[in-house]
Amino acid sequence: MNFYQKHTYLIWQLIGWGLVLAAFIVLLVNLNDYNHDYILGSVVFLTMFGTFAIFVSPLVIWLRKRDKAEQERNRCIIELHSKLHPVQEVISVLFVIFIFFAATIAIARLGLFFLFPLGFYLAAVPYLLHRYIVKKKFYQIPDAEKYCQTFELTRPEGLELFEQAPAFVYFGIIPDDKTLRFIYNFYRKCGSLRQEQSLRLVHVTCGMMNRRYGTLFQNGDEGFWCVSSEDVDINKYTAICYYSRMTIYEGWLRALLEQKAAAESV
Repeated sequence: MNFYQKHTYLIWQLIGWGLVLAAFIVLLVNLNDYNHDYILGSVVFLTMFGTFAIFVSPLVIWLRKRDKAEQERNRCIIELHSKLHPVQEVISVLFVIFIFFAATIAIARLGLFFLFPLGFYLAAVPYLLHRYIVKKKFYQIPDAEKYCQTFELTRPEGLELFEQAPAFVYFGIIPDDKTLRFIYNFYRKCGSLRQEQSLRLVHVTCGMMNRRYGTLFQNGDEGFWCVSSEDVDINKYTAICYYSRMTIYEGWLRALLEQKAAAESV
């Protein structure tokens, strides 16, 4: 890890304060002749860029360092809410925009241009409050992971369940408590759970697929998770929103086998 990756916050703070110091030096050097437009413009813009680096860099760094899986879940929650309650979502976005412009105009009228970045934070307060409320309502079952069961498919014959029926297939996920809590509440929010307090996820390894159907995957250790139509009513799933690592496959296994057969016949 290089110095920038290790001390990102420190570097941007030094850049910001360096620009502010440069503006102060320009002002001192031209103290008796600051009426020239280029001098006044230099001071204003150096101060603005410096304060942007000071105030905004912590927010940007925090956003970039958040857990990627958690960001993905939050994005899906907001997207689902916006589809179910479009008017409420539009009003909340317009309110955030109004707060930002109102704060920016007030700061400009006071002549405190270097405080422009504060408009982002003032607008972020209602936005974060809105997201918190939406997330709170989404997780109506806060301990939903205890209603989820994960199973390892131990016999190749078990794949018959997925050969013709549609299924939700998850690639590249780790079914930890947070993921299971999200998946369960997601299905519950969409009204597609067949039975409350019951959701089964079946782990299918690529090795199991290879044993039954021949070589389909290179790595026999990796696999994916499936939720069958026995547990989730896919007809009630209106494709309002999707977890980007989740896909609905109608007869997905059959299609995979047909694709393999077509490739072998070439």
